[in-house]
This record gives sequence, C-alpha cells and structure tokens, in this order.
Amino acid sequence: MTEEERRDWLQQVFKLEELTYMLYSHSSDAMKSLENYEGDNRYVISLGFYQMAHQTFLAIFELYRNNDVLERGEYDQLIEAYQSFERNLTELIREKDTNSSWLQTQYESYKDAHGVYVKMVQDLRINR
Repeated sequence: MTEEERRDWLQQVFKLEELTYMLYSHSSDAMKSLENYEGDNRYVISLGFYQMAHQTFLAIFELYRNNDVLERGEYDQLIEAYQSFERNLTELIREKDTNSSWLQTQYESYKDAHGVYVKMVQDLRINR
C-alpha cells in the first residue's frame, strides 16, 4: 500500500468512525429520553434523536457499502445490532409502550457491538 493509498484509507476509516460515534450518541440519547421524560414528551424527544440516528445510519451505510474501508464481516455485526435496536425502538415509540425495559436488551447488544467495532478500528489503525 502506497502512502497515498494509506492516507485515503485512513480518511475513510476516520469518517466511518466519526459517523459511527454520532450514531451511537444519538441512539444513546434516544434511550435516555425514554428514561428521563414522562408522558408523550418521552416519545417525541426520543423520536427526534431516532431521526438523527437514522440519518446518520444512512450515511454510514452508503459509505460502508460503496467503499472497501473495512472487511464486510467485521462491520456487519454492528449494522445488524443497530438495525435490531432501531426496529424495537420504533415499535416502542409507535405503540407508546410505557415499559422500555425490554428495549434495554437490544440497546445493550448494540452497545456491545459498538465497543467491538471501536476496538477493531483502533487495532486496524495501529496494524495497517
């Protein structure tokens, strides 16, 4: 790999890393909104953070699918965990479910996958 190719690769990795962090942050804020607010406000605020997360996810998905930044299998776990969390979050908001504890399991799975991703990217930057 030439120095220019490495620079381009690192730019893509950093962009993907930044977007992935934003996705995690928005998702976390959506969960916190469900915990910290009551009544319909909890759903409206959570929906706002979900919308930001979803827009970020679309940007990640496009970048990921259109570039060979990372090995596909390594990143697929994070995408699948987020999509599962997203489906359950939207169901909770749509149904106005007052018990969000069942969503916590999906969120924890997503959080774990995000942690694995962060470690993987750190290792890639060091070893590549």
